[in-house]
Amino acid sequence: MPVVFQFNKRDLDNLIPVETLNSLLNPRGLPFLEAAAVTGRGVFETLKEIARLTVPRVREKVLGHRLDEYSVSSDKRDSELI
Repeated sequence: MPVVFQFNKRDLDNLIPVETLNSLLNPRGLPFLEAAAVTGRGVFETLKEIARLTVPRVREKVLGHRLDEYSVSSDKRDSELI
């Protein structure tokens, strides 16, 4: 299961540094992003990272093979998925 850490509320004062949070909560070195949801900073970037990690796994389960096994052009591949 893909995991992405989002350290939110980064717009507030007197916060624990992201480096400290990440070293304590993310010992496996998984992807992490800073965010301030009230301003939207980092929210879409986190969603993109989750999608980047999740879509290939879903594609593999649905189609039965990895995307890199295709030898067709991306236009044909994308039209086959729709």
